[in-house]
Amino acid sequence: MLTVPKLREIVDAEGGVEKKFKLATTMSANNMVLFDAESRIKRYADECQILEDFYPVRLALYGKRKQHQLAVMRKDLKVMDNKCRFIEGVNRQEIVLRDQSKA
Repeated sequence: MLTVPKLREIVDAEGGVEKKFKLATTMSANNMVLFDAESRIKRYADECQILEDFYPVRLALYGKRKQHQLAVMRKDLKVMDNKCRFIEGVNRQEIVLRDQSKA
């Protein structure tokens, strides 16, 4: 268990909390070879080139996801609206569920 003196020792040490708990690391960006949008291997010079290449792809996918979410929400709205109409019909006694004989 960490006590206050130990915590102060960790915070004050060289590198601090990040180094002690291995929260930060360095990565080399020399060899950036990835699959592009057409599933072909491509070498990228820097991260900006990767962003420029994948921005249109991600934007199109965000649009598709939004359309799907809207379709799901419309379906849910329709179901909830029908449930609400049913409950209101029962409350107004337009739909009778009680006191019926099973014939």
